[in-house]
Amino acid sequence: MQFRDQSTREFIWITDAGYHINTGPTSLTVEDVVDALLMNGITCHAVAGSDIQVQYTDPITYPTGGDWFDINGNFLDILLQISEFGGSNKYLLAYNSPNTGSGSRNIGIEVHYAGMGGFSNIEYTAPEVVLKKATSLKVVCYPNPFNPSITIDLEVPESFTASAEIFNIRGQLIRQLNTGHTGSRSLRWDAKDLKGRDIAAGVYLLQVNLLDESGTHHSSELIKIIHAR
Repeated sequence: MQFRDQSTREFIWITDAGYHINTGPTSLTVEDVVDALLMNGITCHAVAGSDIQVQYTDPITYPTGGDWFDINGNFLDILLQISEFGGSNKYLLAYNSPNTGSGSRNIGIEVHYAGMGGFSNIEYTAPEVVLKKATSLKVVCYPNPFNPSITIDLEVPESFTASAEIFNIRGQLIRQLNTGHTGSRSLRWDAKDLKGRDIAAGVYLLQVNLLDESGTHHSSELIKIIHAR
């Protein structure tokens, strides 16, 4: 299928039965289908019965960032909920190299979930100079994944202030949190956006910025947090 470059690709899969896996009617496996969906940036939501959710729909919807809806529910409400998701199937991977020398590197990444996944090689170039961390800003989030709320513990070094913002995977601002000044504090996010609406399940990014006494940006911490249903 052809898609516009900037389109949001959402599939709504309606079914009341299981499916064949690499048998007479099809040579495809669940992994084949999930890989094709991910390759094309497609999020797949399922409208199905609870009796087939775990075995059949979750292995396809969950890896693509989609959700399950009860087939006996109100279909208009289901469509409205999906239209407000604004979700994504992208994930953020962080890698800290033990090698501080400059030059090209090649690393392998292997990801598996529920028997699905794969392996990929990534090449990157290390910087000529590795800067040491200039502050002792500490950020701890728990539980993660979370539902319905997450606690964010901050340790802001002396003579600094901090700001905390939450973005979706597309970089859109979802929420700003009041952090206060120097010292230790705990923040709580109730999974609501700037307008007080409940957010969809998915991956979000918490960015905590450290500011000096003049209000100038000094450093940042970026943490992936997951809102689960």
